[in-house]
Amino acid sequence: MPLTAAFVANPLAFATTRPIGVDERDIAGVKPAAGVGQNQVLGSVNYIFDWSMVPFGGTEALLTIHRDTVVGRQRAYFLPWEANAAITMDVGGAANYFFTSTLTGCSVRAQAKPNGMVTLTHANAKAAYGAVFTPSSTKTGVDLDELQQADRMATAAAIGNMNAMMPPVGGGLSRTVTKRDYAAKVTDGHLRTARRRINPGNGERVKTLNAAITSGKPEVSAFVYGIRNVANNTWSFWLQSTVQVTGQLERGVLHKKTRLIYGQSVVLGAPVQFYP
Repeated sequence: MPLTAAFVANPLAFATTRPIGVDERDIAGVKPAAGVGQNQVLGSVNYIFDWSMVPFGGTEALLTIHRDTVVGRQRAYFLPWEANAAITMDVGGAANYFFTSTLTGCSVRAQAKPNGMVTLTHANAKAAYGAVFTPSSTKTGVDLDELQQADRMATAAAIGNMNAMMPPVGGGLSRTVTKRDYAAKVTDGHLRTARRRINPGNGERVKTLNAAITSGKPEVSAFVYGIRNVANNTWSFWLQSTVQVTGQLERGVLHKKTRLIYGQSVVLGAPVQFYP
């Protein structure tokens, strides 16, 4: 079954096994420029696009957002990101899916509105993070505990900065996902499950598999998607947590040969419904 059809048929099952990346290059010319520290509200009617999924990097799926409309293709609200800013839009009944740019440290908030719509905000604060997790944090001789403490402090600073940029929380239901949520999914149990899902072929088997670590922290990312229940016009929003991995593949019995696992991500457990 083509990947687009497989996701539509069962989004939860699909996103439990396949890491999903986002390719939004085709709409680069219509992405907003919010300005540092600002929140920009988009007219969602201008951010409904065609989308499709294709295989990428073995077990991964690449969600492509298309500028042009083609009859028969799926449609979705798409919320782009902007560095050091927040981007907001309302979603309603004009499309059945919602996607946003890949999260590598960003936060996403879903906020109920009285009219039945949901306000989504994607916020980024890489400058606030970098001001704390500075190059001096990674100087030669810094141990793992120091790096992890620097990351925790930088993450807290970034989350505070992003919360300040987001629209005020109203009286309705509000849920936010942050880097803390998807980084917490890097567990031995989830990595063991992911290891069993890798099927390299050519008689190979997984010899070792670990989360890729840079400057003391795992290379986590996340994919947020929304599904509209057409019957009652309500939305649910989900968080898929992923991590880049390193390791070795092995084949042979007497004369074993190995090769490195490179540039591959794995899903960290089943996606979590964070709203409602």
